[in-house]
Amino acid sequence: MCERDTGENRRTKNGRRISDPSSAVLQRFAPHYDDIVASIYRAGSCVENWRAPISKLAEVFDSWVVQLLCVNKQTRAIQWAYEGGSVEPAAGVDFLRTYHLIDPRLKDVVMFPVNEWYSCEDHYDELFVQQDRYYSEFLIPYGGRFLFGAKIFEDDTSVCLFCNITKIGRPPLSLDEKQAFSRISEHFVKALSIER
Repeated sequence: MCERDTGENRRTKNGRRISDPSSAVLQRFAPHYDDIVASIYRAGSCVENWRAPISKLAEVFDSWVVQLLCVNKQTRAIQWAYEGGSVEPAAGVDFLRTYHLIDPRLKDVVMFPVNEWYSCEDHYDELFVQQDRYYSEFLIPYGGRFLFGAKIFEDDTSVCLFCNITKIGRPPLSLDEKQAFSRISEHFVKALSIER
């Protein structure tokens, strides 16, 4: 007797698993995909602010924050940053002022090769999270939790990072959600090259 193909094990040419359409995030994402991509390229062409596509992504993914930021490699100072999500403005100010300097994930992501995706749950256990200043003083009290991000551009002086941070109480992004988020980042890379 033949088993019914549910699509769960089908893979694309590059080995990625085909997305599960039952994901609430992916159901919200599909009808907005073209608008988000168009908004990314409008931002890259300086017709629209980068916050527009980032805020749309944060809404679709129900993120605490989606960030696109550029960090000076020598000083670790943030050169520019755009974000969207449910994060309160004070958290962004505190991050830029102080907490980006002690964010353990930022140090890790910067060391990864370009386009190698990083999931903090693969690197830090709950004991570390409870004892770390960044998590205990900043991220968790403000309502954020799991980061999925990558270095999407690098030159001699700076790195550009793109990430999604989930709300507290939400699990990390699923494999399918991570694949969808990483695919949309390719458009950010192309649009940033237009702006440069």
